[in-house]
Amino acid sequence: MSASTNPESFEDIALRLVDVAHPLAKSYFRTSLTVDRKADSSPVTEAGRAIEQSMQAVLGAICPDHGILGEEFDLSGEDARSLWGLDPIDGTKASSPVVRCLARLLPCLRTDIRFGGIDMPMFGETWVGQRGETTRLNGAACHISGTTRLKEAVFSEASPDQFTPHAHRLFDALSHACAARRFGGIATAMAC
Repeated sequence: MSASTNPESFEDIALRLVDVAHPLAKSYFRTSLTVDRKADSSPVTEAGRAIEQSMQAVLGAICPDHGILGEEFDLSGEDARSLWGLDPIDGTKASSPVVRCLARLLPCLRTDIRFGGIDMPMFGETWVGQRGETTRLNGAACHISGTTRLKEAVFSEASPDQFTPHAHRLFDALSHACAARRFGGIATAMAC
């Protein structure tokens, strides 16, 4: 079975993406970057473009039948069974104009295997998870808290400023029902 269809290979693919992106991320860490605006007015930097291009090149080489939904570039392989979501710098608004903390989101969507990864190179942390499997942090098993009650949970979000007024009201109600609220994190959520 090829790497592109072997369900056990999704983690290996994600770790290859991490390996190619780390040197680039570190080269941009705490540097001044020009921040451009995309058509939707969201920020983009040369770091984000370079990191995404490097990850796209790896995916194109090792699993050309997979699609790519990138944050910085156009969708490719729209009808592919497996679709990788690449967010090279999650939280660009929080990270620019001086890149302080780069995080990458690496979900694989539209496949029988639900897989996702979060990479935080400046902290040396890479989280990977697959439905039905143990989530790992840097290769070691990890888990969420055993809390099953919302009033005992900790709610974390980068910033409530990104929400529409209606979504902000829902966010506010949900987050206030929790034991604690935390703001400012990057890579707080990942679609998978």
